[in-house]
Amino acid sequence: MKEYPTKDIAEIVGISAQKVRSYAQALEKAGYAITRNDRGFRIFTDNDVPLFQEMKKQSSETGMNVGEIALTLLKDQNNHSEPVNSEAVTPMQNEVTTPDLPQIEDDRYQLLLDEINTLKQLIEKQQKYIDDRIEQQRDLKYIELLRKSQEVKKADLELAASQEKEKKKGFFSRFFNI
Repeated sequence: MKEYPTKDIAEIVGISAQKVRSYAQALEKAGYAITRNDRGFRIFTDNDVPLFQEMKKQSSETGMNVGEIALTLLKDQNNHSEPVNSEAVTPMQNEVTTPDLPQIEDDRYQLLLDEINTLKQLIEKQQKYIDDRIEQQRDLKYIELLRKSQEVKKADLELAASQEKEKKKGFFSRFFNI
């Protein structure tokens, strides 16, 4: 018996791969067992092709949802005593086991915590850089103000010295500018 992946069934039946997945989910919910490979992907057989073709036909003709169509088709098959699928006897063996969900959540939580800590370190580094730059600019402005203050004091001292020199000159030298 030939096996087909989802995309091949989609081409054979003339529907999209997404529609094949939708039909397959509806059939599985209705009790139809679809074989899965070791990676958990659905594998379809020649027996599945007519079922998908009929689902496509009824979907376009009746307008029923795929869940109702799947139930109707499987009920009709059971009434005609046709085997639904050879794998239907043991549906549990076809189910893919998922890893422990709490462990996955713990791993995701830890990953998020690590990412938060990395971002926190980055923010602290940026804040230190900003603080250092502000401190440097403050220091430069302080030095500039000190220089201006010293220049003003120097000018005041020179003015005071010249005024003192003027006072020491005699009356005639000041009067005649000698």
